[in-house]
Amino acid sequence: MAKRQGGIKAYFLPVSGISGDSNVGSKKLESKKAVVDEDDIVPVFDEPKAQSKLRVTGGRVSQRISPNPPKSFLSQNDSGNYEVRKRKRIVEDEDDDLEDHLEKQEQRSSKHESRTRQHPSTEPKQQNGPPPLPDRSAMREKLLGSSQCTEDGNVEETPEQVWTKKNPWTTNVRDAERRREDDPNYDPSTLYIPAAPFEKLTPFQKQFWNIKKDHFDVLLMFKKGKFYEMYDRDADIGASVLNLNYTGGGRVDMRCVGVPEQAFAKHLARLVEAGYKVGRVEQTETTNAAKKRRKSHEPAAKSQICQRALVRIVTKGTVIDTDNLASHQQRYVLAVEELVDEGTNRATVGVCYVDASENAVYVGEFEDDERRTWLETLMVLLRPKEIVINCMRVMSTAFQQITSYQRSQGVALMKTAGTLNTNVEFPSHVKEYLEEHKSAEAAMGVCRKYFQYLRIENEVFSMGNVKIQSVVRGSQLQDMDADKKHLVLDACTLSNLEIFANNHDGSERDTLFSFVDHAVTAGGKRLLRTWLAKPLYSAKAINQRLDAVDALGTLLDNTADHLEIRNLFASFGDVERGLARIHSTAAAEETVVMFDDTNKRKVIDFVKVVKGLKTGLEILDRIAHEWQRMPDCTSQILDSLLDGEESIPNDATEKLDYFFTGAFDFVEAERGEVKPPIGESGDPEYLAALGKLEDVDRELESELEMWREELGERSLRWYHRGKEGYQLEVPKKWFKPGRRIPGEFTPMSDSQTGKRFWTPRIQELYRRRVDASEGLSDQESGLFKKVLSRFDESYNCWSSIAEVVSKLDALMSSATLRKRSGHQLCRPEILENTTDRPVLILKNAYHPLVAEKMDGGTAASFVPNDTKLGGDDPMLVLLTGPNMGGKSTILRQTCIAVLMAQIGCYVPADACTITPVDRIFTRIGAQDRITRGQSTFMVEMEETAMLLNCATRNSLLVLDELGRGTSTFDGYAIAHAVVDEILTRACRTLFSTHYQFLTKEFAKHPEAAVYEMAAKVRNHTMIILSARYRAACLKRIHRQSRRSMRNARTSRSCTSSHPALHLSVVVSTVRGWQISHPPWRMPRTNVPGLSKTP
Repeated sequence: MAKRQGGIKAYFLPVSGISGDSNVGSKKLESKKAVVDEDDIVPVFDEPKAQSKLRVTGGRVSQRISPNPPKSFLSQNDSGNYEVRKRKRIVEDEDDDLEDHLEKQEQRSSKHESRTRQHPSTEPKQQNGPPPLPDRSAMREKLLGSSQCTEDGNVEETPEQVWTKKNPWTTNVRDAERRREDDPNYDPSTLYIPAAPFEKLTPFQKQFWNIKKDHFDVLLMFKKGKFYEMYDRDADIGASVLNLNYTGGGRVDMRCVGVPEQAFAKHLARLVEAGYKVGRVEQTETTNAAKKRRKSHEPAAKSQICQRALVRIVTKGTVIDTDNLASHQQRYVLAVEELVDEGTNRATVGVCYVDASENAVYVGEFEDDERRTWLETLMVLLRPKEIVINCMRVMSTAFQQITSYQRSQGVALMKTAGTLNTNVEFPSHVKEYLEEHKSAEAAMGVCRKYFQYLRIENEVFSMGNVKIQSVVRGSQLQDMDADKKHLVLDACTLSNLEIFANNHDGSERDTLFSFVDHAVTAGGKRLLRTWLAKPLYSAKAINQRLDAVDALGTLLDNTADHLEIRNLFASFGDVERGLARIHSTAAAEETVVMFDDTNKRKVIDFVKVVKGLKTGLEILDRIAHEWQRMPDCTSQILDSLLDGEESIPNDATEKLDYFFTGAFDFVEAERGEVKPPIGESGDPEYLAALGKLEDVDRELESELEMWREELGERSLRWYHRGKEGYQLEVPKKWFKPGRRIPGEFTPMSDSQTGKRFWTPRIQELYRRRVDASEGLSDQESGLFKKVLSRFDESYNCWSSIAEVVSKLDALMSSATLRKRSGHQLCRPEILENTTDRPVLILKNAYHPLVAEKMDGGTAASFVPNDTKLGGDDPMLVLLTGPNMGGKSTILRQTCIAVLMAQIGCYVPADACTITPVDRIFTRIGAQDRITRGQSTFMVEMEETAMLLNCATRNSLLVLDELGRGTSTFDGYAIAHAVVDEILTRACRTLFSTHYQFLTKEFAKHPEAAVYEMAAKVRNHTMIILSARYRAACLKRIHRQSRRSMRNARTSRSCTSSHPALHLSVVVSTVRGWQISHPPWRMPRTNVPGLSKTP
């Protein structure tokens, strides 16, 4: 029997002992099984009731045989012993044994020639004898196991050490231009291999290094049979990252590790997440096809190994196997191209970003400032896995600083030389846009060049799923007042409010998205994420979405089986990514050899998508039926989705039914088999291949029946053993004295129940069956690809089903949030911007994420607060109070309420009235950016300058303790100047501060209101209350501070208990609560750089 141990096949022969040469016979085997190399193994034929003995003679395995041995199987040597003749190998699907045989045969030949040159033999040469044989030490090592220690105690070199010594270019690495690794111009993607050593490599080694030398920075997973193997330094990485064991004795002399084909995706994901680019090298012909090629008369077709090719390079941003992805997270590859104005350092930035899992391409262009603010915002929104640049261009310092920070966060920076501008059938509006926007066109070219390097350019771009991204409002190409469709969020705001990633570990846990996300489909989650990244600005659009949320909420409340509807959504699956994978398979031009497990998985994945689409149609039917039963409810969005402009095509059901009944046998497809539908003629070529296989099967059955009659044994049967199928098994009871097996029988294997044979006729039929089976497999693959191509022709229809289901799921997520347990949520009242005084009113608002972290996970213990900005109230609120008094919490909860209202969600408050906000500016916290050379104060000033340069009267400004990054006097001057400027613009603003003279200065301003976080000190414990309005509160704050200091002198410490946050903090002194100011009044100061840029 054959067993794979660590990637190598070993055959075990039952023996009763080993005798013969003294060097071998002196070693006593602990087991009754001798392990020999597969190239020296031969079938052993035993006569009944006869004890056979193996012996080793001259490096060959021989056997003393009882009388009447089969002459066609044995030959007699010079010593009179019968020697087992090596039989001809049979080639089937798996090619690793054949290639190892050829490799080792060549190695043995070279070793024999070397020994012959060193120690010429004095014996006469046998002209017609067997090929040169390995010496006894080699056979002894094969029999007794690989050993590095000789009898005299010396350590022998391993094959890997011999390989390294013979090929020093694998360790002393140089690139194709012969530059060493310490050279600043070293190219890590290439490898220099000297011509002389390369010519001495075996054919397989040449095949491997021909690919590796041009992709030296790519970890190659090399297909051999049903395994993916890694060699040399790639094997070291595989052993370290995947915790794999090296293959014993090495593989083709190089270090080797391997994984089975069915586990490829899992191990690929681990290598990619570890930061490696992984190349998939596939066989492009079967072993049977290779054998036929070698028999041809073409000189170039005589290669002894299967042809292989690098068919795909996988990176962090291009892993498209959904089993290895968080279903709703998108993995973007972002290509950037800058056209810089050297005078101002501003740039026209072209971007192209791709989600390969959906074959979605986005392209756009905008003019950015010298700090690349909008480019940084885009990166924060997308969180790309890879950033691609054209290495032929010099990027600006600001861009290099941004990418340096992104790389520190695990983002890969890829470089490609030049662009690609081959013709692709893009929609006409995309072509026109690219002709007019050169930076966007250049970014598209860089992106396509990179995807061509990855071997997936055709698969991704051939779908034509290209979307043009609108110019960012606030950039130099479009101001904040133009074409307002969405609320703008910059990178600073996304980070400060922890919308998609928390500031602790960068995950989605405890973020606003995690709070509002109740979607159950992957597409619904992605759409909800898009809504949160781009909240609506139009009051009409917001109210329409809120109407749809209310309508779906009422529908679920009035439907008895609403849980069944939600379960249907959950079983929908990730159809959007499934459609993209089907298109990639249909568009792929590769002709790789994939074995049964992989082909079945692809068929099963296709069946899942078809079933998902059928579930989607059922969802739409159920909701449409329930919607018709609710005439009192109105929603323009639901009307449009279910029976309007956005609804699915009328023939969607008919098109989908074809793939259940007309395209193939759906029952067989669920098991991973693609066959023509039952009851139809099907594909003629497929039927011809099937008929050829059936003819061979009938001949084999006839052959079996003939031998049953010939031998008079009805229990004869076929035995299939790996690559040597259709062995004629003769039961042992047939072997009786006087009975002889026919001379044309060739022993193949035996067992306790019988012996198995081949005849020339059976061998020929088996070869024909292998060819017929391969032809049928090709036809099945072709049939499957035809089915995929026809399915892909209706991509727009299937995409519309997925899009409508995703929208309904996202709306149902908001409807589910309405009645979230433990939270008081209200529908916001959205007013049109018809006056010059926008309004923002929140009653008893709270921070939903903070409330969830409190005891019980509800808002009951949270001290709510009111916020009134604009309308009949002042536009600016100055908020003061003690540290940890909740000032920053009020600032953040106000922003979160606005965001939730403008994505069409209910708001965490008792009441909410707002006019839409066009942009939220936040200046919260104190942090530096060391990687960009910016101190805490510099970051604070840059964010404030952005605020003053871009804010409009419809913006919401949030500033938390502005001026903390510098001295008291400078900080006060900056804060005073900024507040004064904001009041002239009449923006809705929340401004927290500890500067008491600032509150006194603006307390009587008609557009400013001063609030303080009320607090009580009781038994050395400070209790924080809600914010309350005051006209002039300096005396009360100073009085509370003096009382707190007297208490602190008694105990030298006090405990601050915040009931809203349930925190207890020990404070060593309370002097920080009282800020000393000079008796004179600070003059108003205009800080350079903070005024609006003309």
